[in-house]
Amino acid sequence: MIDLDSLSKHPQAHRVLPEVIGESVGITNLRAQVAHLLGRQGHGRSLPTLLIQGETGTGKGLLARAIHQASIRTARPFVDIDCASIPETLLEAELFGVERGAFTDARQTKLGLFQTASGGTIFLDEIGLLPRSLQGKLLKVVEERGVRRLGSTHTEVVDLWVLAATNIDLKAAARDGSFRQDLYHRLAAVTLMIPPLRARDRDILLLAEHFLARACTEYRLPPKVLAPDAQAAMLAYAWPGNVRELANMLERVVLLSGEDTVISAELLALPAAPAAAPMRSVQREPPRLRSLVEGFERDRLVEALRAARGNITAAAARLGLPRNTLRYRMDKLGIGAEEPGETPLRPSKPLAKMGASSTASDLAVRPAVSVGREENRVVSLLRAEVREADGQPGQSDRILEFIAAKVQSFGGRVEAVQGPLLMATFGVYPCEEPVSRAAHTAISVSKAGARPSTVGWKPVTVQIAIHASEASVRCVKGSFVMDENHRQHAEGVLQAILSAAEPEAMLVSQSAAPLLRDQFDLEPVTVATSDAGSAFHLVGHHWPDREPKQHPPSPFVGRQHELELLERLFAQAEAGRGQVVGIVGEPGAGKSRLLHEFRQRLADRRFAYHAVKCLPYGRGTADLIAVKVLKQAWGIADGDGSAAIVEKVRHALESVGMDPDRWAPYLLTPFRISGGEQLEGLSRRELKLRAFDALRRVAVEKSRREPLIIAIDDVQWFGRTPREFLSYLVENLPSARILLLTTYRPDYRPPWVRKSYLTQLTLPPLSPANSLAILRTLIPGGRSAERLASAILEKAEGNPFFLEELARSAAAGDSELDLPVPEPVRAVLVARMGRLGDDARRLLHVASVIGRRVPARLLELFCEQPARMAERIAECKRLEFLDEEIVEGEPVYVFKHALVREVAYHSLSQIDRQALHAAAGRALESLHSDRLQELRDLLTNHYAKSKDRVEDAPKS
Repeated sequence: MIDLDSLSKHPQAHRVLPEVIGESVGITNLRAQVAHLLGRQGHGRSLPTLLIQGETGTGKGLLARAIHQASIRTARPFVDIDCASIPETLLEAELFGVERGAFTDARQTKLGLFQTASGGTIFLDEIGLLPRSLQGKLLKVVEERGVRRLGSTHTEVVDLWVLAATNIDLKAAARDGSFRQDLYHRLAAVTLMIPPLRARDRDILLLAEHFLARACTEYRLPPKVLAPDAQAAMLAYAWPGNVRELANMLERVVLLSGEDTVISAELLALPAAPAAAPMRSVQREPPRLRSLVEGFERDRLVEALRAARGNITAAAARLGLPRNTLRYRMDKLGIGAEEPGETPLRPSKPLAKMGASSTASDLAVRPAVSVGREENRVVSLLRAEVREADGQPGQSDRILEFIAAKVQSFGGRVEAVQGPLLMATFGVYPCEEPVSRAAHTAISVSKAGARPSTVGWKPVTVQIAIHASEASVRCVKGSFVMDENHRQHAEGVLQAILSAAEPEAMLVSQSAAPLLRDQFDLEPVTVATSDAGSAFHLVGHHWPDREPKQHPPSPFVGRQHELELLERLFAQAEAGRGQVVGIVGEPGAGKSRLLHEFRQRLADRRFAYHAVKCLPYGRGTADLIAVKVLKQAWGIADGDGSAAIVEKVRHALESVGMDPDRWAPYLLTPFRISGGEQLEGLSRRELKLRAFDALRRVAVEKSRREPLIIAIDDVQWFGRTPREFLSYLVENLPSARILLLTTYRPDYRPPWVRKSYLTQLTLPPLSPANSLAILRTLIPGGRSAERLASAILEKAEGNPFFLEELARSAAAGDSELDLPVPEPVRAVLVARMGRLGDDARRLLHVASVIGRRVPARLLELFCEQPARMAERIAECKRLEFLDEEIVEGEPVYVFKHALVREVAYHSLSQIDRQALHAAAGRALESLHSDRLQELRDLLTNHYAKSKDRVEDAPKS
């Protein structure tokens, strides 16, 4: 039963862009785009320029500022420039600055707004009205990040993130010449569209409530609400002025309504909607003759191109047209390399053959241009169905809004809301652990439903089902779209699972279960519909301090040295010399298993142990992490009320000799319990530091009674506040009886890495002998067991996770030597690849077609921008996908794991793979031709020199 009272109190801070109010599909997709973009920031990568488009009054400036505040540049300047409000004669000096003596009144050097914003973000509003005389100079700033002041002779480099906005069609302006095409393409690296208010449905009422509350607070008036007739009038109105018109109108109404607390439609005084307006969505205006002809022609061309598999010559012959005429008609009708939602028609032009004098830049079209538009990745779908109690209609909207907010907080995207149903996806935008995100969303909704209602509503039940599958995902105009056939099949599986489910069930499909078993508790359930296969109840989380879930258990081998070192470090901590340990290893190296085995090794000794598992989507949940640890330590149950929590916190403080009156208020803040007058007047920063100090003192006092081990798994996912606390704790650790164990990936560098009391352990791959010891417990005996073990050893390359999953997959397969990549392994590797930028990921996909070892000269032929290949290779090396070797003076890039190469290869669509294979063959022929020519030249020179030596030799 959903706690409806919790819906209105649901925190908005966990969502992306909390300043942007709305739950419509357009706004939800906008948040998903921004979240995907911001996930690429950091690690030395610069974010692309953003172009925000939308009608006047939709909130382009608000969105730009919200994006800046959500980025890593939030503490740096945000400079907002209205290009239309500054006179053209002053605009250049304002933007670029003035050197002293540049003109008569320039008595001193003045920095321009670009230099003022250095290190932060600059927002160019109404960029479409920028004079053409300045567009070329702006292009230089955007491309080279260099500014030259008026009167200056040198360029100064500025570190800027450029955001631009306009309410005109900038693409059309570029076509007609009023705006430079090169500047448009540079600004529109990523384009965000803000939908008009009339297209946002019930967002109008959400915004109205917000503006009403704000106006009442500003003018110190009692709260006001909208009457039902006022809500209906607002939904029917077209809002030509968009959000700005709505805000201004409500501010005026608040002032004119006096002491009235209910605002009626009469007070709004909105124009009535035209009577024929509802028919517009049903009866469309008849299309013109030209549109009909072009539509018919377009359909015939697309049909012929598909039948010819994208071969333009064959399609032209099929249509009876000259080849050039077909190309002209395709360009005129906008039929490009691929059509949104369809199979690509022209994956690439044929790769030109290169003679001995050709260079990489001579290629007319590089195959990599089309690669990366379509990828195969693991996608999770979540279906939620709300069932209302009899006699209590109208609750489902609020429940669905709550579920939608939860979906967004865990990085998902709401795809559709229809009646009592909600469909969401996780992983359509690249992210780590999409199936785990869906499961966490379901559990969060279930916990909200388990709380007793406090407002007297009758029960409302929610059924949730989760499915996962590998699906084709396309990038269309900056947005990711799931293949329609995959989506329909997944929805059919979800519907079949729920058709036989009990009320308030949380079910997981057969394909999703293997991806959840290590983190969640699942129980098998019988599903009558055969289409869905087996299904499982999602019971809850599997916490990190419990026994690892491995079926069957495999031996722990090859880590004896690491266990002995950890035991020696614990002895030092036990003696009062606190220690920090960093356990480094790639995914699957066995970091979590090492923590468990170490704890088991100390089973006969006295110590306290607390574990935390970080999530790749838990960066904004600092309080939840603190709450989880405190609940473990002090026996606080999920169902405890505020009074019980206060009592347990105070008792725990007394047990370690700390004054509850002094310290309890700070430790109760993570539980959302007010600390009373003691916290009044404290800034947010002061409150955070005092809470840090209270938590540190609790840990230190507890360690005086018995040694304390704190284990934090996957610390690279910590957000800023948890990371600050951990640094604070590490600074005060040397004199405490605390052993802090942290695990993280090789590309993460913790802030405390230079401490003398830090020991970093790197988990190398297992030796063949140790790997074989694991396989002997997992592979059934038989004549082919030795060959199977050999094949697995070659593929897994010493990674324990890969070894176990390959062995279990082979045991369940049809052929003993059939070794497809297991789904859990594929999901981990695809998620890791999602951390790469789009260009680096595309390069990795192209390299996978060439082979395990990729010569740099050959890979350069496939780069859209060969000059930037080194940057993309460096990103792949930093995340340890590729290694570099030098062979005969030439760099060769090698996939670190065979499975990485295999997963990258199968992430490509079939048509991309075919196109790249053909292009690779031609490129190899070209390279071989070059090499043969070099060999001929070498032999010719050698022969000529030998002949000269013979002729010059003295005659005998």
